[in-house]
Amino acid sequence: MRLRAGGVSVCLLVTLGLGCGARAELSEASANGNKPAVACKLDADCKSADLCFPQICSSKGKCVAAPAIGCDDKNLCTRDSCEPSSGKCFHENQAEDRDRDGVLGVPFGTSMEIAASCGKDCDDTSAAVRPGARETCDGKDNDCNGIIDDGAVWAPSGQAPLQVSLGEDRAQASGIAFDGQQFALSYAGKTDNWKVYFRAISPNAGLATQVPLTSVNADTFGGPLLWTGSAYAMAWEDARIDDNYEIYFNRLDRSGQKFGPDLRITRAEDFSLHPALVYSDGEYLLAWDDRRSQLGAAMGSVVIYGQRVSEGGELIGSNVPLTLPDSGSESPALARGKAKVGMVYTSLVGGAPILNFRSLSPDLSQLGPIVDVGFSDVQAPSIIWLKDRFLVFWNQFREAPGSSIWGAALAEDGTVLVSPRAVTDYGQFARSHVAVSLGDRALLVWSDFRYGNYELESKQISPSLLGLTPEARLTTSPSDTLSPYVAIGPTGAVGILYEDWLTGTRQVYFTQLLCQNSVPSL
Repeated sequence: MRLRAGGVSVCLLVTLGLGCGARAELSEASANGNKPAVACKLDADCKSADLCFPQICSSKGKCVAAPAIGCDDKNLCTRDSCEPSSGKCFHENQAEDRDRDGVLGVPFGTSMEIAASCGKDCDDTSAAVRPGARETCDGKDNDCNGIIDDGAVWAPSGQAPLQVSLGEDRAQASGIAFDGQQFALSYAGKTDNWKVYFRAISPNAGLATQVPLTSVNADTFGGPLLWTGSAYAMAWEDARIDDNYEIYFNRLDRSGQKFGPDLRITRAEDFSLHPALVYSDGEYLLAWDDRRSQLGAAMGSVVIYGQRVSEGGELIGSNVPLTLPDSGSESPALARGKAKVGMVYTSLVGGAPILNFRSLSPDLSQLGPIVDVGFSDVQAPSIIWLKDRFLVFWNQFREAPGSSIWGAALAEDGTVLVSPRAVTDYGQFARSHVAVSLGDRALLVWSDFRYGNYELESKQISPSLLGLTPEARLTTSPSDTLSPYVAIGPTGAVGILYEDWLTGTRQVYFTQLLCQNSVPSL
């Protein structure tokens, strides 16, 4: 279907009016640029560095370009390419049955036309997911109808919260993921200095031993944690070089052991902070805000950069600026859409942070327009993909937190589908939220000050940002409860990592919401 041999048309010579099958007589300048043509008697005398673009001996005894090798097999479901060293054609099937459930799927980023024609499996990494499968309460869209755990609600487990950070003077949560067997938790803890830790918790074995992920003589703060299907991945802030925070990355096994040395993502002369991370078919994509010098930008100008990392944990290309110089862009968040990655972030305009959106191709070769979503005094934006759109959430902060969590909906190209609106009922203050996509609706968890202190609340929200369930109180702590991180786990249970001051200092705790099939379908 597509050629990858230098991006040249299969029949370049047709465009030049020279035909596709004949011995075309090209000028020496056309064949070789400024280089003199090579004398020849036979075609074998003409050597080509790229056999997909061979040379032949002309009637004038000179080597000239022959028609390029045509590899288009006219099959929409294959990716066609020519191997330069041999001139042979290869046809890679874009639809595969990676999870061996008998149904083909296509990789993320594949065009909608190909996905509709060539692969019906909505999640080709799980054999429990395929068209016609039985829907169960397991955090997956088992039957590929676009809905995760059809008609389910979530309620507190009734068990006492479990303290995760033990032995630290203070701690703060940074990420949670589920690998099919256990939840993995990441957080930073401070004794002499701040370190990043990994800890697993499983339904049967309980809380595993704490694993330090950083052990340098400098402060390090945790970033996002995700599971790819075969490994965990994490990005974090690290001041090991000259007390200058840089972004680092590594992959971990299920026990939290690293696969290799830490990968340094940034080399900037000033702080690099707030990493965001997504995984897309064999590649990781990171974004962060950076204070490095830029051409035409004022000293200290904050710009968001991106970086691709291979499945094996190696840099692909270099850091790519994703926002404009002097835009004061900070706090990026990323989410995968159907074919693009959505990024939200804040930018300073008139001294107040506004909310911006930009779509990115997974390889960062194409950046969509910068969209002003239409809201100011924005803090801590987040983004998820839901059904056919991105949902964006944030809290408002002026001199104090606002009274509600806000949301907006955008199409993959950045068109605003639902303008900013309050998505939680008004308490005195609302802050530190997180959302997870359920396919046809979102589960929002946030911290709300309405009981004399901050407590966690939750509710389900439709694609148009309407409430589908009443707000439900999740914690009943005598002290402030903040900064939730969530992941859908076994039998649809939602694991929540958060912070609480129960012991008198900020520590990290874990609790769960249990899945119950009791809500009427939409």
